[in-house]
Amino acid sequence: MSKTPRGSRNQFAPGPLDYDWRYHRLFITESLNHRIMVYDGRPKMIGGSAAAIAVIGQPDTESIHLAVS
Repeated sequence: MSKTPRGSRNQFAPGPLDYDWRYHRLFITESLNHRIMVYDGRPKMIGGSAAAIAVIGQPDTESIHLAVS
């Protein structure tokens, strides 16, 4: 999981969401970019152009390559 604190210029086709109530993390899948973006889900942190705090499935928030594990 990358902890690159940037927004995603390549965000495309966001999919299902999930929320972790214990740690206040919002997970947004991006199937076409082969990743899950993680955001700080506290109410004061959401909105506008909030930057992802982590990305799962890619080395950073800009990569969109199909990964094989």
